[in-house]
Amino acid sequence: MYLKNNCRLAVAACSILMFTSATGADISLDTKDWHLLSYRGIPSHTISNTQGALSVSVKRSASPLITLLDNPRSVKELDIKATIVGDLVLSEVTQGNKGADDFRLRVGLIFAGHTVVDPFQLSVAPSWIKRLHTLLPKNLGVSHVQFWNTYLDASLANQQRIHPTTDRWRENFVLEVDAEGKIQQRLEISETAKLLGIWISSDGDDTGSCFEVKIERLGVH
Repeated sequence: MYLKNNCRLAVAACSILMFTSATGADISLDTKDWHLLSYRGIPSHTISNTQGALSVSVKRSASPLITLLDNPRSVKELDIKATIVGDLVLSEVTQGNKGADDFRLRVGLIFAGHTVVDPFQLSVAPSWIKRLHTLLPKNLGVSHVQFWNTYLDASLANQQRIHPTTDRWRENFVLEVDAEGKIQQRLEISETAKLLGIWISSDGDDTGSCFEVKIERLGVH
């Protein structure tokens, strides 16, 4: 499950980027600097600002939340502080498998590459990708998205996998949540590609879960 699979889809990751005012080491947590996308047939989250934090309310929903740096640049470290209130409704299905591929928080780093969506890929892409494609600067591409995930299944601790839907999404199960739902970590980034932006995922659609994520600090160095 956690080894690279051969599943390849049209490159969704390279068609979901929108420019915002996020610059420097600290990423803006203002909702106006983030773009909440939606999937067809799946409810979207509600986002708000609460005492300086970016709050994501998940109600059996799933939707990417994305911001871009003004200028792509090299990074060596991800700094995150967050609080999660509520849990996933897990069943006997192992977390990460079909029907249980929900994680309360995945922080994705979007790295630059040369792949862009061609006319054929766009013609068969989901409607949300088509809508966003019009916002892309010409010739902008994405190499991959490196995700740093929370987890509830202890067997996932410190594991890695290529996401089952596309080999451009790479996941590391390393975000530690304490008994009070708090996360505070600095993670080393070993990537040579330049960072384009941040992708936040909090998913409750597969498991019918409701919870809230408050991101209090997010930085890249």
